[in-house]
Amino acid sequence: MTRRRLLKKLLRGAFALAVVALLGLVGLLTLLWIEHDTSVTLPAPSGPLAVSRVVETWSDSHRPDPLVPDQPTDLVVWIWYPSTGSPNQKPAEYLPADWRRALVRHQGGLMSTFLMQDLSLVHPHSVMDGPLSPEQSRYPVVILRGGLGALIAQYTTLAEDLASHGYVVVGFDAPYRTVLVVYPDGRVVTRPPSLNPETLSGEAKVRLATRLLSAWVSDIGFVLDRLDQLNASTSSDRLPRSRMALTVRGANHFTFSDDLLIRPRALLRMMRMAGVLGLEPRRGFAISAESVRRFLDVHLKGAPAESLEALPTTYPELRPGLP
Repeated sequence: MTRRRLLKKLLRGAFALAVVALLGLVGLLTLLWIEHDTSVTLPAPSGPLAVSRVVETWSDSHRPDPLVPDQPTDLVVWIWYPSTGSPNQKPAEYLPADWRRALVRHQGGLMSTFLMQDLSLVHPHSVMDGPLSPEQSRYPVVILRGGLGALIAQYTTLAEDLASHGYVVVGFDAPYRTVLVVYPDGRVVTRPPSLNPETLSGEAKVRLATRLLSAWVSDIGFVLDRLDQLNASTSSDRLPRSRMALTVRGANHFTFSDDLLIRPRALLRMMRMAGVLGLEPRRGFAISAESVRRFLDVHLKGAPAESLEALPTTYPELRPGLP
């Protein structure tokens, strides 16, 4: 075989591989695009109580924003709580329409169309603004803070599950800390790259992380004070400060958030084939949610510590003890 014939054969083989790869890519993008428009219902809460959600904007007129001092501190606060069910109540959207539009603009077409579900088709289980359930005289409060810049709505499944077991879950999105915040008056505040620790390294990353931690602590303090005021105004002491817990989410928030629950199935299959996805997402989330809830039950409701120790019996994927 001459060198020229060998070269032609190699070129034909390379061309055939390129065509196959291109067809595979087109097929994958088509499948992702189709699944983008597929309706998704989040895992149902495991507790006996119905869940309501309210979203409010709380302004701290006495404190300028810790990261941008010439701006006020306006937090968008999301509260999930035990409620009484009614067929006439309005279902809560996973993410309101104005937030969805802002997120699509921020993420760009590729991310929002091919790597995420259409969030208007993601269905949670809470309703809007229902009455607080009279089932318990007092409800422990959990402060939920998203990992790094994650939207607090990305923790809807965890929040709904805790609320269905008798917790009031209070999360918030803060400007310049959360990736973006949308206000009722139409303002959209997007976090600048200079305040994203994932774009930095070394000492610069440490300095920014310290500033962010200080801002988060200040935000949480404001939220706790506001909850105390609301509780005092009702004269019922149903949200006692002594029964509050601080739940902090780290940078790797996938275990606790809805992120993997609302990804296209084709993308999840690729992740599993590549070895970057272990447990099936709903199974993994169920383990994480019950672990969090049992921990809070022990420390806030007086449940026996044995309930935590028994988790590996219920979920063999868990290994007791530390390595």
